[in-house]
Amino acid sequence: MIPVVIVTGFLGTGKTSFLDVFLRDVKSNGNIKPALIVNEVGNVDIDGELLKGLDIEQISLMGGCVCCTLATNLTENMWKIIDEKKYNMIIIECSGLSNPIDVVSAISAPSMLKEIYLSSIICMFDAGFAKNVLSKSPIGKLQLDASDKVIINKIDKTSKNELNEISAEIRNLNDTCQIFHAEYGKIIEMSGEEFLKNLGQFSGNLNEENKEAFVYINSFCTETVPLESSKYNKENIIKALKNMPENVIRAKGFVKCNDEKWYSVQKSFDLIDLKEYNYATPSMGSLLVFIGPRIWGKKIREILDKYCE
Repeated sequence: MIPVVIVTGFLGTGKTSFLDVFLRDVKSNGNIKPALIVNEVGNVDIDGELLKGLDIEQISLMGGCVCCTLATNLTENMWKIIDEKKYNMIIIECSGLSNPIDVVSAISAPSMLKEIYLSSIICMFDAGFAKNVLSKSPIGKLQLDASDKVIINKIDKTSKNELNEISAEIRNLNDTCQIFHAEYGKIIEMSGEEFLKNLGQFSGNLNEENKEAFVYINSFCTETVPLESSKYNKENIIKALKNMPENVIRAKGFVKCNDEKWYSVQKSFDLIDLKEYNYATPSMGSLLVFIGPRIWGKKIREILDKYCE
């Protein structure tokens, strides 16, 4: 039987950073041949592009969540992987708005459960924006509650006392999960090899769906904005992102700046990060994807024009 690992976590928590580290450990193992399913709520595969350098089989499911609108696509691709008989691990990276319990439901047909088993649900959690997620995100709480492993990422963005408070809040939601700490997606308590050995068959209780969470999901929108190559400089992109409306809680993409270098762009709440992108030219070119409740594309473009003209 093939183990399935589900990686969940709210928007911008560092799922792709974790996978970049985790999949390198998987590849170095030698005995594991993984297939990766990447889900994007938007219509551009930013995460898949960032992981392309790992040379691992990828399937991209875009334009919705695998927990609902893309559930059929997920099961079809799961069967494709199973039937090919080339892989001995399946990793599903959920979108930041997915309920992992519904992902489990989508792959739990009796016929499929003869071929796979759920090894682990890993939830990435952003230490820097813990209060935002815990107070404002029903789906973020569901993701924590459903997981057997919670990785508190970006611990460099918080104090030891705050980290203890975050752990206590997580324990209030889920008193059986293992809690790990990470920086830039890398777990600090143990090596990658030890973490791989730590993955086991998930045996937690699956909660019933939370209707409030689905109202929250359905209020989210995405806006894809193509950018003119080499028109912008790095500092002006950062200024534009800092001045986006509060309801733009996530942005990501690629931009070629006027220094002729490519950058990967990440915005999560008010944390903004541009890193030089050293892989091949992104297939989608220069663009940014914005995610948030009831976002307005015209306003986003006005701000980009103002700071990046």
